[in-house]
Amino acid sequence: MVKNCVIFGAGDYFGDESVPQDSFVIAADGGIDICIKKGIKPDLIIGDFDSLGRIPEDKNTIILPKIKDDTDMIAAVKEGLKQKCKVFYLYGGTGGRVSHTLANIDTLEYIEKRGAIGYLNDREEVLTVTSKGVNLDKNYKGYISVFAKGGDALISESGLKYELNKKLITSSFPLGVSNEFTGKKSSITVHSGTVLIVIEKQ
Repeated sequence: MVKNCVIFGAGDYFGDESVPQDSFVIAADGGIDICIKKGIKPDLIIGDFDSLGRIPEDKNTIILPKIKDDTDMIAAVKEGLKQKCKVFYLYGGTGGRVSHTLANIDTLEYIEKRGAIGYLNDREEVLTVTSKGVNLDKNYKGYISVFAKGGDALISESGLKYELNKKLITSSFPLGVSNEFTGKKSSITVHSGTVLIVIEKQ
């Protein structure tokens, strides 16, 4: 059984957050406030709590130093990996400072390189980083975009409005932006490299 990890960060929320059954739930810094608001009891609270402005009194709290290399989100992901989680859902990881959003996109790659998969929830889209690809059912609508991450990537796209067959995409030209679902099953295949996939919420 795949074990899920749900992490609540200190960024923006859009009212569509969900926690799959039997998930390991982590509140990263200010994410504890959204957990309290939603009546969610996290299994772990972690952070330096600069965003929160107070230290939680829960016994399952890890207090991080303010001067550190890890972001609070990365630190939370590391704890999820210790629990052998394979699927990560990151909420409150976008909005505010662009640098924080970019850091959490890098966090998706950190997750991928450790044999798991992460999904970053934004207002209208979900982001994931993969070196394998994705298969999507016919119910998806709207747009899907693919960007090279950490170097060039060789990809194929099928079942979409614009199909690609072993096309090289680079980080210096946005060839993969704004493809469209067509009401058919679709797939992104990554033959080499790593990509960031941005999928419109359903």
